[in-house]
Amino acid sequence: MARYRLTFEVTPAVAIKTELNVALGPEISATFKPQTREDSYGNPVPCGLDGTCTLSAETVDDAVSKGMGIVETLLSIMSLAEGVGIPRARPLVVYDASPNVVDRDFRQYYHPPHSAVSRGTLHIDRFQDLVHSLSEVGDVDLAARVNRAMLWYRGALADVDPLERFARYWLVLETMNPRLREVLASERFRHKCPSCGHTWSYDGIDGVKKLFHTRIRDGDRMYRKANDIRNGLQHGFRSLADLRLEAGEVLPSVREAALKSILVVLGSEDTAQSMLTKEISVITPMTVVFPGRIRGDNPDGLGVEGRGPCFELRNVKEEVLPVENDMIQYGTTADATPKAGPGVTWVLYAPICLWEGIKTFHFWIGQPSHETQSSGSDKNP
Repeated sequence: MARYRLTFEVTPAVAIKTELNVALGPEISATFKPQTREDSYGNPVPCGLDGTCTLSAETVDDAVSKGMGIVETLLSIMSLAEGVGIPRARPLVVYDASPNVVDRDFRQYYHPPHSAVSRGTLHIDRFQDLVHSLSEVGDVDLAARVNRAMLWYRGALADVDPLERFARYWLVLETMNPRLREVLASERFRHKCPSCGHTWSYDGIDGVKKLFHTRIRDGDRMYRKANDIRNGLQHGFRSLADLRLEAGEVLPSVREAALKSILVVLGSEDTAQSMLTKEISVITPMTVVFPGRIRGDNPDGLGVEGRGPCFELRNVKEEVLPVENDMIQYGTTADATPKAGPGVTWVLYAPICLWEGIKTFHFWIGQPSHETQSSGSDKNP
């Protein structure tokens, strides 16, 4: 196990007046500092939090995963305590801060400030057909259910966590279940008492079950797996780590069912397959990861001005070009200024772009020496 330090930021957030130190045992600690900017009159305005998390981990990947999990938990506690919604934190730098080590893992994250790019090309005919179908709904309850279901579906597409995404898709199914029951003529659930043998029927998610069985490939198995995740999540008797893993496995089928639950009721089911070709979150920002190694014998002297080792990018020039099939070609050139302690050296490897829909990716520092291709990812780094 090595000791790692992970720096991060979250903007906006709750305001703190002084540095906040949180000890979570002998191996884990976190520090939060106020992040401010000046308004037009020179007044300091709280705009976020900068922080450092120190922890033990097997690898740099493990340190990022565990460290950001700890940070997100602390931010959730802040949100709970103050009743303020706080966005997810962004990792900045992570490095091996173990004593008696010279050659250390290092990773820096760059978050391009202008990475908000519209994704996907709207099919006008498909859009207008759906608008027409919804405008023809005279049933007030049905219109309200479809509107609510579309909001849940939209939120699922925007989320990045598989369990969050699953929960939102399942809310779509629960919302549409009463109308699926009518359209698909599903049978009410039946239960038999094991003691006396008495049998009775009751309303459940029979509409959702019938949708899986009749509209989803391998529907019986997918329904049972998805419903098991739903029950484990709702009633709290399953490991969240297991649920998150299983949710990722069934997401394609659950998303298809959620979409079809709306379209079946609207009578527009024939358009479903063309609407399942991609699943892109325009909210997820682009992140460029610079892996590397640093050499320095003093873990507290790797950086300058009380900060960890990093490099500042200057004269950044970006080029973002849409290409075929809703993919993006992204290119950047920049000059890098090292911010490291005396005698500290490092080697950077080819950067990696974490973003869904990247076809080609270039990041040149100084001389054009770094180039890589990535299929992209919508997962948190």
